[in-house]
Amino acid sequence: MGSIAIWLLLPLASCFATQEVGIIYPRMLSSRADTGEKVIKLTDDITLNLEKSTVFPKEFLIYTTVDGTPARYLMDGEAAEANLYHDRANMASLDVSEEDGLELLGVIGHTLRIKPMPEMERSMDGQKAHMLYHADKPELFKKEEDIYDGIPKDVQDLIKSRAGEVSPTGPYTANGTDVIEERAERYRLPRTIYPEVHIVADFLYCQAYNFDRTKIANSFAIMANAANLRFASLRMPRVQIKIVGVTLTQTEREEPYMVYVPRTSKNILYEPTLWNFTVHVRQQAYFPYADIVFLVSARNFSKWENNKLVTWVGGYAYPGTACTAWKVGMSEERPHSFYGVFVFTHELAHVLGCMHDESPPKGWPPGMIGSKDCPWKDGYMMSYEFVDPNMYRFSKCCSREIMNFYNRPNYTCLSEVNAARKPYYINRFPGEKQDRDMFCKKVYYEYGYGKADTEWGSRNCAFKCYYKKNSYDVKYAYVADGTPCGNGNNVCILGNCTSRPKIKKWNDTWISAPPDKRGSRKVINPCSDANKCLLTKLQTEIFVPCLHQFEKRQNGSSSSLQKEDECALKMISASLLWLLALRPTKNALSGRRYDDNTGLLARHVTLFKV
Repeated sequence: MGSIAIWLLLPLASCFATQEVGIIYPRMLSSRADTGEKVIKLTDDITLNLEKSTVFPKEFLIYTTVDGTPARYLMDGEAAEANLYHDRANMASLDVSEEDGLELLGVIGHTLRIKPMPEMERSMDGQKAHMLYHADKPELFKKEEDIYDGIPKDVQDLIKSRAGEVSPTGPYTANGTDVIEERAERYRLPRTIYPEVHIVADFLYCQAYNFDRTKIANSFAIMANAANLRFASLRMPRVQIKIVGVTLTQTEREEPYMVYVPRTSKNILYEPTLWNFTVHVRQQAYFPYADIVFLVSARNFSKWENNKLVTWVGGYAYPGTACTAWKVGMSEERPHSFYGVFVFTHELAHVLGCMHDESPPKGWPPGMIGSKDCPWKDGYMMSYEFVDPNMYRFSKCCSREIMNFYNRPNYTCLSEVNAARKPYYINRFPGEKQDRDMFCKKVYYEYGYGKADTEWGSRNCAFKCYYKKNSYDVKYAYVADGTPCGNGNNVCILGNCTSRPKIKKWNDTWISAPPDKRGSRKVINPCSDANKCLLTKLQTEIFVPCLHQFEKRQNGSSSSLQKEDECALKMISASLLWLLALRPTKNALSGRRYDDNTGLLARHVTLFKV
């Protein structure tokens, strides 16, 4: 039996510390609803031209537990990625929210990051504060291309014991060809492939997000989107990953595959952990429906080296194992930082077949070409040299190796889609008993059976599902947020049937000003209600009319000097009122805070009407 190369990626170890660039107030310059394009100015030097992104299928499932009982949440893929955008030129992957003001979260380039600062006040024109910062560059990287060439003994034993059942390059699925259906012609021309990735978030990662499934899914969407920007450099075939499932770990008891360093809870020995995770993946009925199963951990990957514990490894994977019984990888990620985007992408490329640049083939899987003819110093994604712009791209050797595996009959999962993940019940609540049974059967698709507990009903927007015939074992199936429920006027939100939420929007509407010779002018209105927004009243009742008064003379119209003097006084007074309203101090007249007293100030504005 040949050897298997287990690849290690050194983490951006010093990225746990960050260097602050500063507080900025991003501004939307333009937005097109028809194309999804947005232009956002961050600083004088950085303007992003954003396009809509997609990383989820139409629907996907989040796998977790509720009080120890397995539960699955049906998620609307379009809703989960509604705010996901990218900028290819700046290698930006961002969540862009416009509820109650522009808010950005994500990755820009190799080390630049942006996050909202909700505790800080807005700018004078209502823009939200953000932190723009750099993740520190790595101080030291090791090139470990020839370490860990041997296949672990237990893996060899497994291959020998299951020689007639599992091929080292064959697809490992629950129902063989019944699980999948063709999504392309048999003639395998170079084209785009969509590797289907199931991401497992470990306990510490989920804990950092307070086990909020929406935020966790969003964080993985940003990471996968950033990875796809790097995979976009591949041409034969093109590669764009899809997240087809997410597992949230609620307790440490749910991750028996972790091999801890003695007397620690945050350091794991990555080599035995990856093997244990491989075994764990095979034992779960739903993992065979993904091409790759990837563990994202907030723990430190460690190993013993000369009786000393070292933690310089940030990622670990078996190369060329997509579609097989070893289709696993893992990487470190510090929650909320996205520092591990490079690691995440690098390890996924290993699973798809890529070797480190300048590395020879390792003998397993059979037929691997290797990357000996691609220099390490060129600094592409499969080295650690970080040469700009190559560090955002894959070398020709990586592209060649992916095509090599892609065109093999044993790796057909890369051009097939799971039949089990056809649309469920997005935007409609399963009403009749037959519908509810079908819903249970679809959510727990791998069992081929589903019955909803009629006495339980649909409490908390969930069904209690019997997934085995003649058994009282149950699991929960939650419908997607936004699904109609109750009398039809309510919707499911976070497991509760409630009235439809009224989302407060910070609308960038327009106020028409008096026309001039060049046509009508428009002024940005950052408020949705002119009667309740001080700035709007100042704009509509003082600034715009006065500006029009001053322009009369420039346009050749008659203008009263007295009116111009009155306008000047009113604009000065209005400006003082606005500045005063922004201060988080008490109103000297009423004793109330100005930020709670805009109504009083707005009434003062009427004294200065033109």
